[in-house]
Amino acid sequence: MSQSEISTFWYQEAFKQIGSDLPHALKLYLKKFYLFWHGQEIINIKSLYYSSQYSWLTGVLLWKKIINFPSGLLFPLMFIGIYYGVMNLKKRAFVPVSYLILAVLVISLFFVCARFRQPIVPIACIFAVNGVSGLAGILGNKRQLHYLPSIALLGLIIILNWGGDVDSRENRSQFQVTLGSDYRAKNDLRNAIAAFQKSLDFVPDNIQAINLLGKSLLETGKAKQATQVYGEGFRLYPDYPPLDLGMAQAYQNQRNFSEARKYYHLALENSPSNQSALEQIAKMFEAEKNLDSAIFYYQQLYAVVDHDSPTSQKLRSRIEGLIKTKNMNR
Repeated sequence: MSQSEISTFWYQEAFKQIGSDLPHALKLYLKKFYLFWHGQEIINIKSLYYSSQYSWLTGVLLWKKIINFPSGLLFPLMFIGIYYGVMNLKKRAFVPVSYLILAVLVISLFFVCARFRQPIVPIACIFAVNGVSGLAGILGNKRQLHYLPSIALLGLIIILNWGGDVDSRENRSQFQVTLGSDYRAKNDLRNAIAAFQKSLDFVPDNIQAINLLGKSLLETGKAKQATQVYGEGFRLYPDYPPLDLGMAQAYQNQRNFSEARKYYHLALENSPSNQSALEQIAKMFEAEKNLDSAIFYYQQLYAVVDHDSPTSQKLRSRIEGLIKTKNMNR
């Protein structure tokens, strides 16, 4: 499918779900509308709070203790500033207020995570300053009515900082997958494994975390544990192709070649040109001195690699060497 076809498919799925349960869809939209203004910075791909472990400046400028700073204070002040802006500026407040309304209505249809609401922050800062200015102006005024903005500010601070961690379990789980993948790229498998396990604490059926945890365990020589992880993956997702190859390698590392062959064949049934599966099963047959099978799978691999690459040349030499050895043994 092209990117446009994929996009169209998911739009259709979304509207189908909305149409099947409109009250639920509206409830979800209102929840996202509220979360858009919540003080916490919701994860999309990266956690802003995580970086504070490595930067004292980030820790000073961004934290969540009682008040989620800065957004948990900025947005309540912004709403007070909008009140004063509409009261005093009237028409001049129309454009920035309209911009905020349009932004929240549109963004709430999709993702309400931190990075997607950043475009409204400059306008929010302007109104927040106006809110501080307006509140400062009533300090000397003793009339009861003028205390209402201060009471409203306190209520907004409570409402927009309410609750513990408002971020979804799915977001936190996926962040740990991203973090674990970064650790894997740096060959820090101990921390990668810890991140993938934490991902599964949030969402036990996160198939990406299961697959990457199995790979990381294999790379640290923990084949038996990897087999258990892949087994759980098969129980949840019996038709997820990457698990076939992982399970085959886990059994091969435990020298259980009959089970390894079964899963290599399963991987090749799902993807006949899977180069990793072809290479690994060929190497396994070569180690077992089963030269006919080794030559067959190396030839299958040779057929799908780029013939101008160094890998192709090495494969060709290997196949010729095995054929020569086979003929000498006759």
